[in-house]
Parts: sequence; C-alpha cells; structure tokens
Amino acid sequence: MDEEKKTRRRGRRAYLDDFRRNVSGEYIYIGPLHAFRGTAESRKRGLIRWGLMAVGMAALGIVGGCIYAPGTTHCAYIMIPYVAGLLASWSVLWAFARLAKGGDPLRGYVYDATVSQFRLRTMITAVGAGCAVAGELVYVALHGVQGMLPGMLLFLGSQGAMLALALLWRPLGREMVWELRENPDR
Repeated sequence: MDEEKKTRRRGRRAYLDDFRRNVSGEYIYIGPLHAFRGTAESRKRGLIRWGLMAVGMAALGIVGGCIYAPGTTHCAYIMIPYVAGLLASWSVLWAFARLAKGGDPLRGYVYDATVSQFRLRTMITAVGAGCAVAGELVYVALHGVQGMLPGMLLFLGSQGAMLALALLWRPLGREMVWELRENPDR
C-alpha cells in the first residue's frame, strides 16, 4: 500500500504518522516543531521556575496525605478533592519532566501533551486543593477540631500552598512561549 494513501491514525498513537524511514532505514521525525520564543537563558530560568513549582505541588500533595487532621480519614467532601488535586499535581510534574526532556524545539506531540495541557492540569490541581481546604473548614465548623489543631493547620497550610503554586503557574510562566515552525526534514 502506498504511504500517501494510508489513512491517518486517530487517538493516542496518531503521532506515529509523523515518523518516516529515511534511505538508511532509520526513523526520522517529519511532524511539526514548536520552538521556544526567547533566549536560552529565559528558557532555562522559566524551566527552573516551573520545575520548582511542579515538584512543590507534588510534594505538598504528599504532605497533605500524611497529615492526620479532622475529617481527612473518613470525609468524602475532603478526600475526593484532595485526591483529585494530588493526581493532577503529579500529572503536572510528569508533563514538566517530559517538557524538560523534550529539548528545543519540541516535537508536536510532546508540545500537545505538555505545554498545551498545563492550563487544564494546574486548574484541576487548584480546584482540588481549594475544595479540600473548603471541605476541611466546613468539617471543622460542623464537628470541631477534635483535638487535632496542629494537623488541621498543617493540612490547610499544605493545601493552601498547593493552591497558590497552581494559581501562580501561568503568571510566572508568561515568558514561556513557543511558536510553530516547519520541520526542515519534511
């Protein structure tokens, strides 16, 4: 079957259509590239900033789960948002690691899985952490501190800091802009 007549894949493996064999039998990438717009120093500074925030969000999510606070062991309206925020923060960390490893310019499928998804992933992290904080405050208002004031304060602090990092992701990364470029191997 002629390569031009093949139908394009859909779904998770669609990016495989952006690879072709060259004359020596090696696969080369011929898909779109996204180049960082700015200096190498601003890219490095932005990646360090994003990396610290991604690690911070994931670590604060773990800290929140290790704390014994009122309602955190048996209250669904605290635990469900907490788990959603935790999973989303780890998703941000995974995407950041993939972005940092991707180099410059980024291949199209790496850009689509990382940079274009950061907004959604950080918003889910922020909503999860914010709802966990609100749930904890509601639980304490209804049932009291139950002798766990330090745990409650640590839980609220960790989730509040996670919320702040998630909300600061976009403003602190404003200089992190990529532009679409044509692949010279195409």
